[in-house]
Amino acid sequence: MIWVLTSALVTIYAGGCIINEGGLLKKEDDKQPSEKPAPVNPNHIPSNLFQALLVSVDTCYVFFKPERRSAYFGPLRKGEEITKISDRGDWVYVWIPRIRTPGWIQKWKARKSDEINSDPGGVPKTLLNSVTVITSRANIRKWPSTKSEIIHWAHKSEEFSILNQKSGWYQIWVPAVNDKGWVYEKIVTLNRKKQ
Repeated sequence: MIWVLTSALVTIYAGGCIINEGGLLKKEDDKQPSEKPAPVNPNHIPSNLFQALLVSVDTCYVFFKPERRSAYFGPLRKGEEITKISDRGDWVYVWIPRIRTPGWIQKWKARKSDEINSDPGGVPKTLLNSVTVITSRANIRKWPSTKSEIIHWAHKSEEFSILNQKSGWYQIWVPAVNDKGWVYEKIVTLNRKKQ
């Protein structure tokens, strides 16, 4: 009888939980992020491919242009998670998941987060610069090196959203393989969005 009651209490307590490999209870929704993010919407890029930032000051206004004379809105809350899209000088262009809108903040008002970006909605492609392949075929590589593994072959005129840039390479979102990759800057042309 005691065993049955103990068993019932454990079942009630562990509701919505699973036992992990170490024998510990863990909530089912505490899933580990997968390495290859699943796109939420075909017009969005998964947020966890971008650098997560945390607002580090009490008052952080968001500007429409990267200049102090620009119109602004806000403020954002201290500790609020935002997504870095790009930067220009002392300004960072960000996506604000809470209100689903972009804007510019001063760099010193946010710090890098060690956490994976948790916004499930993704970042709209329309906010990102892109590249277009200008050669008949382009190797998309896992890392920014010609010795790195090829993850996809792109064809002339294909366009890809830019996630990052590093010493002569663009990191891009490759929908065909549902992953990010790197393309050499000499075989693409840059398409800047108005930010």
